[in-house]
Amino acid sequence: MTVLRHSPCRRGGFCAAIACILLAPALPPAAAAQERGGRVLPEWLSVSGEARLRHESLGNQYRAGLPGSDQSANWRLLLLAEADAGPMVFTVELQDARGWLKDSGSPVTASWVNTLDVLQAHVRVPLRDVVGLSEADLRIGRQTVEVGSARIVERTDFTNVIASFTGVSLFGQTGTGDEIAAFAVAPVGRRPSGAAELLDNTASSDEEEWGRTFAGLHWRERDAFGVEGLWAEAFVYGLHERDRDGVATFDRRHLEPGLRLLREPRTGRTDLDLDVSVRVGTRRASTAAADTRDLDVRAGRVHASLGHTFDAPWRPRLRVSWDWASGDGDISDGSLDRYENLFGGRRSDLGHTGIYGPFTQANLSLPQVRLEARPGQATDWRISWAWASLADARDGWINGRLRDPTGASGRFIGHALDARVRHRVAGAVLEVGGAVLLRGRFAETAPGPARNGDALYGYVQVTRSF
Repeated sequence: MTVLRHSPCRRGGFCAAIACILLAPALPPAAAAQERGGRVLPEWLSVSGEARLRHESLGNQYRAGLPGSDQSANWRLLLLAEADAGPMVFTVELQDARGWLKDSGSPVTASWVNTLDVLQAHVRVPLRDVVGLSEADLRIGRQTVEVGSARIVERTDFTNVIASFTGVSLFGQTGTGDEIAAFAVAPVGRRPSGAAELLDNTASSDEEEWGRTFAGLHWRERDAFGVEGLWAEAFVYGLHERDRDGVATFDRRHLEPGLRLLREPRTGRTDLDLDVSVRVGTRRASTAAADTRDLDVRAGRVHASLGHTFDAPWRPRLRVSWDWASGDGDISDGSLDRYENLFGGRRSDLGHTGIYGPFTQANLSLPQVRLEARPGQATDWRISWAWASLADARDGWINGRLRDPTGASGRFIGHALDARVRHRVAGAVLEVGGAVLLRGRFAETAPGPARNGDALYGYVQVTRSF
């Protein structure tokens, strides 16, 4: 594969991103132009997009062995075009995600930079009255996928780079409002992945990882058990991997069935979300070609939350929740009991991600209290406090890069406070947020590299849709 290289001035690129945000209000949607009597595009073609600029700062890096601070300026531009050709709709979405101002020694991954590439390119076939479904959409090609709670597969938003897949999917609805989703796809590998190339915002075409197959079947039933507003969900996901075309994998071969009960928030009533799944199958301990030992996978995760939205000014909502994901203190027994997050989202349940993101669905127990409010149509905010611990004291804090195989350091990672406020003004969304991670016993005493004090994170971002 030929890598297309360019070395734009980093400071100049950052300034260009700011200019795009400032100029975006001058680019009204085509629909608005048509309402004024002028037609910008033909009726069969629609074009839309989103521009976002965010600056993040992290003081006292919580990852063991890394420098004491970090910062990042992130830019993401999305351009979506849809052409309605009668029985089919053709969709192309471009993504340009770039980053600047990283500190020396900062962790850099392909979730931070993906310079001008194709996020989606698929054909959508609307179906009616097929296989018991009153309506459905069949999609073939490169696409983003988000199903159910999005804890297993999500079209991520806060992360600078959105992940996509290539394959076939079906999203449908019955006449009674029940929903079904089915898909079989291969993840799209984001290129480049080397730190030096990412820091330079180097362009390189993403490629499908055909040795990996991710499939799922998800059913949602409306008004389950005769309870109005209650959804019952049953699902199963599967991942099958093998090394191919220079892509080394863990040779995962596992299934993940699960159940969910959901009652969505509404003013004056109590809501709930109980989401449980188990993962069984096999997996290798590493991606090394010499590693041919299959470990038995026996892992699971739970999300349980209960909330209430009060019928009062600002519509305050109080929610208590618990997220748990299994850990594994000893893989020498031939099994791997640690749950791992593959394609799911984290921010909605576990707090801010970006250059922060201390928690993931792996060896985690996270009780949390959250308060949300909406002072007006243009403003909303939320604040939460969580008590983070290890599910298994002998396994590690994955994102903190610490482990005590003896379990002598205990389980308690620390207290996490997380907040954000959003305000919509002049067609844009301004968002400001922050977090504090107060280190607990495990984070203080687990053996390993030197570490910093309590982590302090903050960000500001502006988003403009057009």
